[in-house]
Order: sequence, then C-alpha cells, then structure tokens
Amino acid sequence: MRNLREFLSRTYNDDKMKIQVKYKEDSQDVTRYFGKIQLGVNCVSIIILHYLADSQKLICDIESDEFKENAQELCPEINLKSQKIEINIAEELENMKEVLTEEAADEEWKQLLVSVGNFSAELYFSLKNTILPRSFIISIGY
Repeated sequence: MRNLREFLSRTYNDDKMKIQVKYKEDSQDVTRYFGKIQLGVNCVSIIILHYLADSQKLICDIESDEFKENAQELCPEINLKSQKIEINIAEELENMKEVLTEEAADEEWKQLLVSVGNFSAELYFSLKNTILPRSFIISIGY
C-alpha cells in the first residue's frame, strides 16, 4: 500500500481530485510529492504541453535547470535552459502512414485529431534519489 501511495504522489501533482488508497481497514490519502514546483530546487525540468485541436498543433514549452553552465559550450546552437517547439500532429501522422496499421482517409485522421479536443499537460522531472531513478509528475487540464 505504501509503495502505491508513494508512486501516485509522484505521478499526480494536483489537488483537483482527492485520491485515497484503501486496503482492508486501512485508508491513506495520496499527498503531493513536490508541493510548490520550483525549477532548480525540487525539479530539473518542466515540460508544458498544449494541444490545439482545431489546428492539430502540439505546443511544447521546455524549461530546464538540468545542465551546468559550461554544458552550453558543447552545444552553443541549442538553448539548454528554454525551448519552445511546435509540432503539427497531422503532418507527423502523414509521415507515419507507412508504419500505421490503420487505413484511414486524410479527412478521417483530421476528424479524429479535432475530436480529441484541446488539452494541456505539465510534466515535472526530478533527479532526486528516490525508489524510481527519475521521477516525473503529470498534471493534466482541459
């Protein structure tokens, strides 16, 4: 029970739901693992995703404090602290058609990508020594 509660506290970092783990007569609340997220203090990377269904775009904002300053010398063309990436999911699927087993018309794919609806997610990564070698937290909103 303890392992499940600890795992859930690492993977769900929100208070929109109350989560309890119950076993026989024992009941324990799942509490936040990170508390207030602070880049460089209790996590090394934050990835924020926004999916825009109408345009089938996935916007990825990455903030990182994972690398030392001198790492920038090894790859000067890349900002190791912050990146914003925009992915056209329809184009990505177009490039994957030969590996997808489902045969669907382009219009069916577009309809599916729109029907998913808008959503966002936040991923927090920590290198802190825990039971898991790298822990992450997911917070999903609509």
